[in-house]
Amino acid sequence: MRHRGFASLAYGAWLVSTVLSLVTPTLFKEVIDNGLTPGDLLYVGIMSGAIVAVSLLAALFLFGKAFFTAVVSQKTGYDLRSRLYDHLQHLSFGFHDKIQAGEMISVALSDIELVQGFGTQAIINMLDTFLRYAIVLGIMFWLSGELAIWSLPLLPVLGVISWFYNKRVRPAFRWVRQQRERVVVALEEAINGARVVKAFVRESHEQAKFEKEGRELVRLMMRAVNVNATLGPAMNMVSVLGIVIVLWLGGRLVISGDLSLGALVAFVAYFQMLVGPTQQLPGIMDSIATSITSGERFYGVLDTRSPVRDQTGAHELPPVQGRVVFQDVTFEYERGYAVLHDINLEAEPGKMVAVVGPTGSGKTTLLYLIGRFYDVRDGSVKIDGHDVRDVTQDSLRGQIGIALQEPMLFADTMANNIAYGRPDATMDEIVAAAKAAQAHDFITAFPDGYQHRIGERGAGLSGGQRQRTALARTLLLKRPIIMLDDATASVDTETEFRIYEGLKEYARNCTKFVVAQRVSTIKDADLILVVEDGRIVDRGTHEELVQRAGFYARIYDIQLKDQERMAAMAREAGWGAGPGDADG
Repeated sequence: MRHRGFASLAYGAWLVSTVLSLVTPTLFKEVIDNGLTPGDLLYVGIMSGAIVAVSLLAALFLFGKAFFTAVVSQKTGYDLRSRLYDHLQHLSFGFHDKIQAGEMISVALSDIELVQGFGTQAIINMLDTFLRYAIVLGIMFWLSGELAIWSLPLLPVLGVISWFYNKRVRPAFRWVRQQRERVVVALEEAINGARVVKAFVRESHEQAKFEKEGRELVRLMMRAVNVNATLGPAMNMVSVLGIVIVLWLGGRLVISGDLSLGALVAFVAYFQMLVGPTQQLPGIMDSIATSITSGERFYGVLDTRSPVRDQTGAHELPPVQGRVVFQDVTFEYERGYAVLHDINLEAEPGKMVAVVGPTGSGKTTLLYLIGRFYDVRDGSVKIDGHDVRDVTQDSLRGQIGIALQEPMLFADTMANNIAYGRPDATMDEIVAAAKAAQAHDFITAFPDGYQHRIGERGAGLSGGQRQRTALARTLLLKRPIIMLDDATASVDTETEFRIYEGLKEYARNCTKFVVAQRVSTIKDADLILVVEDGRIVDRGTHEELVQRAGFYARIYDIQLKDQERMAAMAREAGWGAGPGDADG
């Protein structure tokens, strides 16, 4: 266990504070029986000073217990969150495909919060209960065995009432917490989906949905408050009745001379010391059970093994030229459902390989196998003759740059977003990458230029601007292999043309894999792969594929054939070319 030193101090401080608190009622007994009763004011003064000293010392150690318990709890929480974050970062795409972000946030916040307090606070509370019972019961029998025998049956009654209280109150407030989370989710959806709501004129619907969740929160909160307001005073009343019964039984013993007044006062104080732990015991047990459940959930995530991990003896991938070879590759996300079948291809260094095909045909998956974000089921993927499974993941991905169709940008400056993969890049290098991605002009249009801060996920930028920023981030890496997964889908055709013209120079020596839907994007590729139903059904250059009556020829006819014919006619007539589509 980490933080043993702080934990030892917490347990030590708790033990001393508990023992000192148990001494105080006995000192009151001495003041009454040996000071007030015989009229010895000097003895009363001495014992009063002792009571003050013991109380101050107990308070000091109680503070130490609270402080060191908090230290252990917070440090443990920090360690657990760091472990979880690190583990999530090293899990493969397959895990993140299935898990919900909200579930992981709940684990990182709620579950860890419960787990972090278990090793100190929950255990100390449990030990404190048992220690008090053991010591206090012994003292009560020492003070008066008869009174102890008559009063002890009251404690199980308190325990049953406390159990019933916790059974009703804790679920009520748990429902309130869950409903509050639903309200937060509804609010988050309304904020993130504001454009969709306005576009479909659904403001009234969303308002009604949010108000419904809000009314349910109020209903559950009032229910919880009513339960607590009813059962709380009832439980306190039972506690008071228990003390009254003890006073009545003990008073008879004092009047008969079988028990001193000081002993009765001490006995009542010790009885009260057992009332608190008795009332808290059901809650402590419930808290421990909840912490164990949260711990199982948390460690269940930590125990998740990534199917993609470095093999024993995996070596560093040396600097590569970028020759990529697929040999009889078959891949499946779920056993028995292959997504790619018998893929064979060779990409030479510095060449551009384009991948086209219908939606869901496996184009993006093919790219992900190069970076070993998933592992093939059969066959192999090799880079410069190295099987990607035989090298470390960091060294492999350190030589690959990838830009996605839906880029993730951070709430930071434009410069820092572009330099995310190379924080040591100079400003000149950042600008060069931005120019190659056709992002420089819109960045410099901002008042702060490259120091302009964008919102979460690139809020404030258009889809095309986000894609160009992400593309600049990828180009800045200057990796020997570049993969663009429909990375210019939101860019107008004219800008896209300039981007790929710039790529020819900026990434001349890089092996480029491009997934795209526009023929204009890929017509100059050295090799075009047509993928349908997870298979490469055709391959060749633009000119070769256009001559065949296949998928590529069909999309060419739809997208470019008429445009090229009109452009040829315009050139013959001496007309200029029209502008491209606007960047949205």
